[in-house]
Amino acid sequence: MKNYNNLLKRCVIVIAAGLISLHGLSVSAQCTNDLSIPSNLLGAGFNGNGNFNVIVLGNYAAVTGISEGRLAVGGSFTLNSPNQGFTVGVGADAPATSDNFIVEGTYTNTSGQEASLKGNFFYGALGALTPAPTVTSPGTVTNLTGRLNFTGMRSHYDGLSAGYESQPASSAPDPIVSGSTLTLTGDNTVRNYVFNVTLSTNTITGINFVSIPAGSGILINILNSSVSLASGGTGMVATHKEKTLLNFPNATAILMNGFTLEGGILAPNSNLSATGSPSAINGPVVIGRDINQTGTLNFNNTCFSYPLPVKLTEFKLKKEGELTNLAWKTSSESNADRFIIERRNPKASWSAIGDVAAKGTSNEAERYTFTDRSPLNGINLYRLKMTDLDGTYAYSSILSTDFSFTNEPLLRPNPATDYITFSDWSKVANVKVLNQKGSLVLAGKEKNQKVDISSLASGLYLLRITATDGSVSTRRFIKK
Repeated sequence: MKNYNNLLKRCVIVIAAGLISLHGLSVSAQCTNDLSIPSNLLGAGFNGNGNFNVIVLGNYAAVTGISEGRLAVGGSFTLNSPNQGFTVGVGADAPATSDNFIVEGTYTNTSGQEASLKGNFFYGALGALTPAPTVTSPGTVTNLTGRLNFTGMRSHYDGLSAGYESQPASSAPDPIVSGSTLTLTGDNTVRNYVFNVTLSTNTITGINFVSIPAGSGILINILNSSVSLASGGTGMVATHKEKTLLNFPNATAILMNGFTLEGGILAPNSNLSATGSPSAINGPVVIGRDINQTGTLNFNNTCFSYPLPVKLTEFKLKKEGELTNLAWKTSSESNADRFIIERRNPKASWSAIGDVAAKGTSNEAERYTFTDRSPLNGINLYRLKMTDLDGTYAYSSILSTDFSFTNEPLLRPNPATDYITFSDWSKVANVKVLNQKGSLVLAGKEKNQKVDISSLASGLYLLRITATDGSVSTRRFIKK
């Protein structure tokens, strides 16, 4: 999970597996977020951290542009403009001694204009008649590949999008699609919201937010395969922009025409085309295929803190005797605090029955368990409240199980140390405790509504219960 009040975050633009052709690219300063390159994907001897402003897993063909932060290109980089050059690493978050410009393939500059850089430049090859960039001292220029694991980065960013898609939708009003305008409504609570949206016209001209307070994380999963962002904008204030991410897990084509998006985009399997009127994305961007730009498209980054950085990949329930065992798994966590387990029956409100501390920050799969030893009689509903260190939270999906005992009282606790009792003692007429050989070791009904088992040896026992209606049932329990 993410601490949204932490201002020391790095902003990243990621463009994967394709060609990006830019008439005007502006990339501003960096902060830290989930799009940073994990440390295990940095090559041996790498100078700096995974805090890159622009990451291109395929080819990058630029007409002009400025990357205030660091730039990594997994394929080839081409600069082709008769009038303008290209600048990398002019921002404060691109140290003069770190690896700030990396081109795994061929670097080609046919513009006739200089490309300038602060920091170190690594390239696989130089194109014909191409001078290396001008590097500000103490930066260096080196013909060397393998500074970054671009193959691993592709898998990482694909998994990141899938993790966001797997997040359960928020317990808030459903999104409203009216023509090409999308309206998202919250419940006036500062928390992380998840909205799953299918557009009826494949087009968005505006996104409105209602009753979503400042400080909330907003994740919008757009489920269409083709999306047009045209003649409009998201119309959100800066406090929402800094915590809003549009995830396109199924998209293969995104078209922008005169649209300004205040938020980030994650589309690891899509092409992006920009045409007509100027467009802008004021946030980090992940594009998995090609970018074809015939109109102006500006990428302007802000310090983003993405919603729901805890990736809950599994949440399951198993009923075992008189117990409910819950298990869940996360694929990554950032500044996570804890998981609060909540329970209710269909006619009651949610209440917390326990909590499990989170790992905090982890890029590895983490597993958790919790046992409800005293489930309610009837339907039991369960959910996880995933909380951040700053108090923001999100909910999991809801699981259910049935403990409808009718005239059978529920034994608890199990395992037990000193005593056992029942969920409804008034239905119990008599109890007998037998050992594993079937011998009677205890009998009777305790007046204090507890059966004292403190004198028994540790082991497995059989409890024979005679109910007030004359029915007889048996339960196994463990004496610790």
